[in-house]
Amino acid sequence: MPVYTREFLSQIPSVDFCQADATKSDVFYYLFKSATQTTAITINEDYSLPEDERNLPMKILMHGYTSNVTSPWYKQMKQEYFQKGPHNIIYVDWSIASNKSFAVSAANIKPVGEFIADLIVSLRVPVENVHLIGHSLGSHLAGFVGKNIYSKTGKKVARITATDAAGPGFENAKPEARLNKHDATFIDVIHTDVNYYGILKPIGHVDFYVNGGKNQPGCPARKVDDNCSHARSNDYFIESINKRNVMARPAKLNDEEEIVLTSRTEDVEFGDWTPATARGIYFIKTNKTAPYLLQKKIKDT
Repeated sequence: MPVYTREFLSQIPSVDFCQADATKSDVFYYLFKSATQTTAITINEDYSLPEDERNLPMKILMHGYTSNVTSPWYKQMKQEYFQKGPHNIIYVDWSIASNKSFAVSAANIKPVGEFIADLIVSLRVPVENVHLIGHSLGSHLAGFVGKNIYSKTGKKVARITATDAAGPGFENAKPEARLNKHDATFIDVIHTDVNYYGILKPIGHVDFYVNGGKNQPGCPARKVDDNCSHARSNDYFIESINKRNVMARPAKLNDEEEIVLTSRTEDVEFGDWTPATARGIYFIKTNKTAPYLLQKKIKDT
């Protein structure tokens, strides 16, 4: 994989959705219902989810550009959620549509977002139980799923988690052409590679800039591993699923586009446990190696 410069990535034009060529047959869905299930259930819009299972929390995982369902974070996240409790977990495989040129792959999030929304509606699950989790280009795909769910049902999905939402092609895009605050009731964004593969601007209800949002501790030089900081966002979120009291501090972007702490004192919990009432920009520091997340010691009362 070539190592792209910041200058090159910043010059990628905003997405032209006229280049989209994805069809419904390009997208596959794999359902997991328990930790002991060894083989996924391949589903489509004809699949009937049993009525007594529709009220379980539903997590829908969406990979990014040139990736697929074999990406390790899918399995790791699934395992953590089943450890946490009963869930329905769907792997989305849109690799046929996401393994083309970046321009075409990025454009394909619009039709693919509608296809995924159709699948969710067909399952007849309450949208307040639906949590979309997307990495990189998959973050903006999650946004289009949310847009389409709302247009089809008049209701918003409960949550979208964006792990280092893609920056190239989206940094200067209009809100309707990317993930934005209106796509779900609550949107949390984890920034780990701003100015390269990740978006710099805050685009959620709450945006976490981990270690300042770039050059993650423990990652090698970019020429050695171009993807480490970008991928680390998934590691942080996965680790948070069964770890409480990982607190982030209020922050802001200054005029030099650097993250600086503010005088606000209300820390917020990071990751899967972030409350849906959280708003604003936050800073969090991590370890160089796993376990990455630092837990705040709670004093005895």
